[in-house]
Amino acid sequence: MLKIQGEINSKTVLNYLRNGHMMAIAPGSKGGLILCKRYHAELVGPGAAVGGLLDIDCSDYHWKYIF
Repeated sequence: MLKIQGEINSKTVLNYLRNGHMMAIAPGSKGGLILCKRYHAELVGPGAAVGGLLDIDCSDYHWKYIF
């Protein structure tokens, strides 16, 4: 499982998502992922797990800091 914290490589994250790997947003992280899919987007916050079969269709993502 890849733990997302701080700087991340966009190609690595998309490859992990599209190949069905699981990742976790670090619980103490000050940001979250916006997963872009074909018809909607999902916000994933600190402490959440992402990936697996549910996120294979992710077309893009954005990392946003939450203050």
